[in-house]
Parts: sequence; structure tokens; C-alpha cells
Amino acid sequence: MKKMKKTFCIVLSVVLVIASVAAFMFIPRKGTPKDFEWDGKTINYEDIPTLEKTPGKDYKILMFSDTQLTFLTQGTKSVKEVMRKTLDKTQPDFVVFSGDNVAGITTHFQIDIFISLVEELAEEYGFYWSTVFGNHDSDLGADLNYQVDKLLEAEHCLFVKTPKNVKGYSNFAINVVENDVPVYSLYFVDSNMDSFHYITEEGNEAVGYEAIDFTQLLYIKALADATAKQNSGEYTNALAISHYPLKQFVTAYNLAVSDTPYDEKGNKAFLVEGERREGEGCSYMDIGVFDLYKSIGVKTILCGHEHTNDYVVNYLDMTMVYGVKTGYFSTHDDAVQGGTLITIDKDSNANIKQMYIPVSYTHLRAHE
Repeated sequence: MKKMKKTFCIVLSVVLVIASVAAFMFIPRKGTPKDFEWDGKTINYEDIPTLEKTPGKDYKILMFSDTQLTFLTQGTKSVKEVMRKTLDKTQPDFVVFSGDNVAGITTHFQIDIFISLVEELAEEYGFYWSTVFGNHDSDLGADLNYQVDKLLEAEHCLFVKTPKNVKGYSNFAINVVENDVPVYSLYFVDSNMDSFHYITEEGNEAVGYEAIDFTQLLYIKALADATAKQNSGEYTNALAISHYPLKQFVTAYNLAVSDTPYDEKGNKAFLVEGERREGEGCSYMDIGVFDLYKSIGVKTILCGHEHTNDYVVNYLDMTMVYGVKTGYFSTHDDAVQGGTLITIDKDSNANIKQMYIPVSYTHLRAHE
């Protein structure tokens, strides 16, 4: 009888330990909900973070895409290797992430590992950084409010909380300034998370992704207006970064690779570099995001999401850029891994260069 009781106690202890570990690993931790509203009209320029650019010198921004840290430690080692090698080659002033920073069944747990990794590199290389969210950042109900709290706490991260009457969790701006005057703007725009089945104009069923919302457009416009007031009423040149591509990516690429790369109005599309290796998972509808971007000085749109696309295409005076995937796990192509360098020159024009980083995966493949 004593032996049975002892066995029962051991089994119960093991079960409780496993349950505790599972609860820690898999039950999402909750953050602080959105707790303030925007008045729907104006934004104080002083509330927009700034980055100092030396007059007459280039300013380098490095984008990492779809790092997708999972509970598999080998994947984290791979991401760190790719990031470090890309940082060594580029020496950026600022680093951005296009979303899907984490993924999988322990997403809420991985965000702490992701932030610790980036903060370690930020300290070592001397950069500040920021991010938008992607569809996998909320896998299995991971709380984005918790992730926002952790990003706001990170020493080198420039992140601004989104008002509760604006859709999404990562909508804000950062200005690059020279002698306190804004010369370039970065707009971070949340793609939102849900996917939908819809019917294309050709009558085919397709999967699209949730569109950027009207409240977000009004908010980004207000951020741009606040910056323009500090720049003699002129909008600065700017880039916009979201996780999903816009529909115009598809239109531009299709035109650029066609025999007649002109639209019906005579506008030419041309492929700068890279290629399409998989279909674009773009927003299922267009509420005028592209037109708004053009009206507020955006000349470059950056995205991630597709893991093997790396094309850069120009159309309607807009450069549309797929970020090179950084993470190893999930769908990827060994030849298309690294990051994307955006260099802002002395005239506030953005120049794009895709960075491809050869990585040895011998130690990783042994675990596949």
C-alpha cells in the first residue's frame, strides 16, 4: 500500500510539473489593453520619436523580415547568425522588422527571447530599432498587448502605442531629423491579422488578408500633417512598412515582367531586382492606402510575409519592396535569406539593396 502511495505521489508530482511547464509555455500572458483615444484630428509633433541624421551623410536603415522565432533553439541560433552577418556587412543606424517576429505554439513566450536577442545586438552594434506586427505574432491567441508592453520596456526600441479607436497595434511614425528639422519619415502601419476567402475579378476563389482600416489611414495622415508643419508645410520623403503587401505590388510586378510594361495610361513599371517565387498574400480590398501614401510623400513601400519573394519594382513613382526573409524555419529558400538595406542619401532619397547572407545549416539540418 505504501509503495502504491509513493508511486501515486511521484506520478502526481510529475503531472503537476508538466502542467506547470505547459501553463507557462502555452497559456498567453496578458498585457495592458489600449487605454487612450485619439481625438480624430491632430497629433502633437513632440509625440513622434526622432532619429538624428548627420547633414550631408547617408542614413542606413536595415530591415529584417519574418524572423519567426519558434520554440526550437536551433532556429534562434540561425536567425542570430543571419542577423549578425547582415549587421556586419551593413552597419546600420536603425533597424526595422516587418513582422512575424515570432511564430508557433509558444509565440507569447518567444517574444521575450526575440526582444532579448535584438536588444543584445542593439547594444553591441549601437542601433535603435522598431517593428510592425505580422499575422504570426498572435499565433494561438498570443496577446499583442503583452508584446506592446515588452516593446515599450525595451531600452533600444522606439515604439508608440496605438490609440484604442485606431485599428491594430502597431501604427505610428518615426522621423529622421537634421538639426531638429524632419528630413525623412517612417510610417509603421499594422496589416491586421485575419485572412478571408474571396472571389477575384476573374471569378476565381482566393485567400486574401485583412485590409488596412480607415481609422489607420486617418491616423497616419495626421502623423504626416504634424510632421509637415515642422517642415515649412511640406511633407517629407517617406517610407511605409507593413507586413502584407498592397495589391499594387501584384499589378506592378505583372506589368514589369510583361511584354508591354505599360498600363492603359502609359505609366511604365520596371523590375529593379529580384523575382516572384510565390503568390502575393495581399489585402483582399483596397481602400485607398496607395493613394494616401503618395499624397503624404511616401516613395517606398516595404513588406514581408512571403518568404521567397525578393523583388523590388517601381511603378507610379513608387518603389515597392519585398524584404528578404531572415528566419530559417517555415518556408524559405537558402538563396533568399538575409535582409534589406535602405540608404537615405543627403537629398532624402531612398536607395534599396537586397542583402543575401550565405549561412551554413549543417548544425541545423541534423535536427530536421
